[in-house]
Amino acid sequence: MVLNFMNYGRPLKLRRVPTLYAELLSKVLPVLHGRMQEQRISVEQKISADLPPLWIDPELTRNCILNFVSNAVQAMPDGGKITLGAELEQGQIKLTFADQGGGISPEDIGKIFQPYFTTKDLGIGLGLAITERIIKEHGGEIKVNSEPDKGTVFTVMLPLKPAKTDKIT
Repeated sequence: MVLNFMNYGRPLKLRRVPTLYAELLSKVLPVLHGRMQEQRISVEQKISADLPPLWIDPELTRNCILNFVSNAVQAMPDGGKITLGAELEQGQIKLTFADQGGGISPEDIGKIFQPYFTTKDLGIGLGLAITERIIKEHGGEIKVNSEPDKGTVFTVMLPLKPAKTDKIT
């Protein structure tokens, strides 16, 4: 929580490098492995074989993935499956994070990216706000589709290459 709070207030400085998505997942998923095992949560990876490297800041993007997967784990206290997808779609990278949890209520769906909004007992409501900010800083966009009692899917669209105005560091 403290890390999220500190990250929210600081300016973002992207350090983009070509990064394989599977490598990012191999660094994120072990962090949550014990908790997922306890809750009987499985992870399915559907990564397209022709997926090019992502042109991203790997540290900031790892934080986003960790947030999506952590939220999915919290949404499924009684187990289920998280599906992580990645494919090339219309000249962009499409990443999906799907869970079989309780979903997000229609009245909350419009608030989930607002700073300090949370429905959890623990947490300060900055995870998705920071994640959205990081995705937008990369020139991407994030969407959510959720049905109560059926689950949630977050879809992230990222450009293949940075816009010409981006500084490459």
